[in-house]
Amino acid sequence: MSVNENLAVCSKDNAIVSNCDAWINEETILFVTKNAEDSSDNTLLPQHPDKPLNCDLLSPPPNRPLNCDLLPQPLDRPLNCDLLSQRPDRPLNCDLLSHQPDRPLNCDLLPQPLDRPPKRDLPNSQESLLDSTLLPVTLERPLNNDISNETPESSLDSHLLPQPPESPLDSDLFPHPPESPLDSDLLPQPPESPLDSDCCGTGCVPCVFDIHMQEMKIWERECNRVRQRRKDRHIGIQEESAEILVETEYHQFTLASITRNTKDTQLYRFHLPMDRSLGLKLGQHVILRGQVDGDIFTRQYTPVSDVKVTDYFELLIKLYEDGKMSQFIRTWRPGTKVDLRGPFGEFVYNPNKHARLLMLAAGSGIAPMAQVIQGVLDNEDDDTRIRLLYACNSYSEILLKSCLDEWTQFWNFSVLYVLSQEPVGDSSQYRYSDNIHLGRLDKDLLSNELQTPVVKGTRVLISGTKSFDKDMLKYCKILGIQDCDIHKF
Repeated sequence: MSVNENLAVCSKDNAIVSNCDAWINEETILFVTKNAEDSSDNTLLPQHPDKPLNCDLLSPPPNRPLNCDLLPQPLDRPLNCDLLSQRPDRPLNCDLLSHQPDRPLNCDLLPQPLDRPPKRDLPNSQESLLDSTLLPVTLERPLNNDISNETPESSLDSHLLPQPPESPLDSDLFPHPPESPLDSDLLPQPPESPLDSDCCGTGCVPCVFDIHMQEMKIWERECNRVRQRRKDRHIGIQEESAEILVETEYHQFTLASITRNTKDTQLYRFHLPMDRSLGLKLGQHVILRGQVDGDIFTRQYTPVSDVKVTDYFELLIKLYEDGKMSQFIRTWRPGTKVDLRGPFGEFVYNPNKHARLLMLAAGSGIAPMAQVIQGVLDNEDDDTRIRLLYACNSYSEILLKSCLDEWTQFWNFSVLYVLSQEPVGDSSQYRYSDNIHLGRLDKDLLSNELQTPVVKGTRVLISGTKSFDKDMLKYCKILGIQDCDIHKF
């Protein structure tokens, strides 16, 4: 190519370059102008169209950041020392993190270690004595995993474990095996045999010897029941009978209250199930069993409460200085349980069968009379007349005096108090309506009451001491009263 041609090409190229520069300058001016409106730095604007572009507006060199404040800090400088976790060898929060395994969670709450070894270090002979029912299910686990983070190898505090017993468990709490002999202390004591002098010889039903035979049979049955219960491991469990009172088995009755009647006589009230009566007939009695110093004995008592009364019954008992049963009864308190069985007695009463009942009573013998009196007076259809001759030592020894005064309000009941040791002239305590005879109840007095010849349809009832009963039976036979018209309680 010639020089001219080269010059022409160069000129053409320069023109192209000039045009490009002009286009670039225009674009640059527009770009810088637009940015200058948003910035107060006038140095960013081009000084002259012919000047080169402002290199500061172009992308910064690689070694200079656009805004060092916005760039992340170097790695060797933390962003915020307060926000970073502490050194690895120090926990973030000592109060929230668990302690080291060898240090308890709160040493102030845990008991101090004891010198004695824990249970796992005890000899095998002592471990065998520990009652497994008193220990936790798994001894290797801590007591509370939610609070302490003890290692599984840590044992329970030794003071929480029960002390090893010095002797085996009380074997008396467990029944003996059937082949082992019974403990004689757990069997009831045999009843005491009556003396010949205990029999009055008047044909009492039941006689004291008959009662003793019954007691021996009851004692044998009770021993068999104890043996059977121990064999079956049911000590103390008894089936309750549907009947409240049973002749051949003692039932327990709870004492409700004690009321003093005279200086040596008390009225004892016993609980009965709600709306239930004792189930006696007029004139029937019960047998009470007592025990003192291992001796078993029985006595017969007639409830003085109405046989139809429910929820309770009452016994009138006179206490003697040297009496065994009296010694036993003096230990009674409300809540005491007493053994009774019955009923007994062959007295049969039919309303209006007899025109009159002549009652001969002495001392505590008033008890069966009181029961019959209430039965007759409570029956509005019964017109039987009742005459009571009540023998006592003195006026102050009259039993159930308030009841007798109340019964005298009925038209068909009257009472004569026969006082054998009452001081003459001492009548200040008498009631106006009291009918009193000072002296003894003898044949003459009885003859006057019978109005010889004997009133037809009179039945004589006798209840008192042995000597009193014999005397009254003798007087009745002398006065011509038939045996069929006499009943002795």
